[in-house]
Amino acid sequence: MHTLSEIKEVTGAAGNFNVTLNTGARYIDIKKCTGCGDCAEVCPVSLPSVFEQGLGSRKATFRPYAQAVPGAYAISKKDRSPCTNGCPNHVNAHAYVSLVAQQKYPEALAVIQRTLPLPGVIGRVCPHPCEDACRRQEVDAPISICTLKRFVADQVDVAQTPLPEITPRKEKVAIIGAGPAGLTAAYFLALEGFQTTIFEALPVGGGMLRVGIPDYRL
Repeated sequence: MHTLSEIKEVTGAAGNFNVTLNTGARYIDIKKCTGCGDCAEVCPVSLPSVFEQGLGSRKATFRPYAQAVPGAYAISKKDRSPCTNGCPNHVNAHAYVSLVAQQKYPEALAVIQRTLPLPGVIGRVCPHPCEDACRRQEVDAPISICTLKRFVADQVDVAQTPLPEITPRKEKVAIIGAGPAGLTAAYFLALEGFQTTIFEALPVGGGMLRVGIPDYRL
């Protein structure tokens, strides 16, 4: 049985056919999926339902139809969104914008912080190349992705978010410079359990964020 597959070509004659299939990636482990549907309930992205000929909608995490075999779910994922590709830090803008639309602010912040530990700062000074790549501008105007990043950071108190479980490691890492890059490196190394020490020549941390950007911007 070939699941999530489409017939692309049939050649040969009766009794001796060659069939070419295009099998899509499921992105969900069939052996672990119980078919409960909890993932679809929390999925923030809606798409037209192919099974319903586009008359209804489904989530990006879906089961093709109720009687589908196997009963495991799959994820529609053609590529990364243009806004994510346009971001130098590859922040998943598509995901957190969808979560903001559902007022799931802590979840949106968690998505941002997968690659960006300074959302409140970057949300105020980023030149937002993601918006230049936003396809919404082909209709009217790009989505205000950078402003939404700032909004999420202002809505959630980072100090109140649960601390992650970290397994300490013996390795030590020295980081030169307490600018955004150094702080980011220290942040992700610390999450991996490394003992980090940042060396900074200036009396304050933050690099250009502290000494190069006017206070009224930050």
